Amino acid sequence: MASLAAAILKLAVEFAASGAAWEQIALRWIHIFAGIAWVGTIYFMAVVVMPAMMKFDPAMRGKVALGLMPRAAWVGRFGALVTWLAGFRYFMIYAQSDAANAGDPGLAWRWIEIWLATWLVASAGIMGVLQTASKGFFARGPGIGIYTALLIAAAAKINLAYVAGPTTSNQTLCISVGGGIGTVMFLAAWGIVWRCQKKLIRWTRAAVEQGTPMPPEAARVQQVLLKTVWVGCGLTIPMLFFMEASSHFPFLWGK
Repeated sequence: MASLAAAILKLAVEFAASGAAWEQIALRWIHIFAGIAWVGTIYFMAVVVMPAMMKFDPAMRGKVALGLMPRAAWVGRFGALVTWLAGFRYFMIYAQSDAANAGDPGLAWRWIEIWLATWLVASAGIMGVLQTASKGFFARGPGIGIYTALLIAAAAKINLAYVAGPTTSNQTLCISVGGGIGTVMFLAAWGIVWRCQKKLIRWTRAAVEQGTPMPPEAARVQQVLLKTVWVGCGLTIPMLFFMEASSHFPFLWGK
């Protein structure tokens, strides 16, 4: 043990000395850990739970739902919240650094304002269709998928057009797109998924414990939840690409 301790003490390494460096690694660790919990819950529900539930009879389906949904809902929504908060702070650090390099520190907040406005509009457009379209092209998977892809692409283009500049780094640009998509998912998690889950949990508990029939509205709420979860699954693909590209695939540079 003494020799092992001596070897460790003699390591030819130097740890980060600045508080900024420690903040960034802490943010990255929290962001990744919470993101795994959040995205993992999305895929668990979409790929494992929902298909399996369709094979159960209504009584068994209700019992399984009460066993899984409350905890999955908690992990999903709070994982989304922590992921977004840590990611937003990380994005701020890069934006402020690029703005300082441009000689205009105030530029960072203008970028962030444009970024937030762009993705809030995109989120409103996607969430509106998910909650209101019950018939026609937008009510089916291919329709909502195409619509979402077009809206995300338009938001990304507007975002890059206003955020990109001579000193804007690949990290800032990639995170602005990946984080924007993550913002759409985050708002859907709290604005649609959780609201649907609360209703379904309440109705299912009443059905299992008191024998109360599920209300007619339950089928529509389940459909909205299913569409939103599958849209979330689809959005993880470009989101993860841009988040990883920020450090491992430098392909976006301001000019």
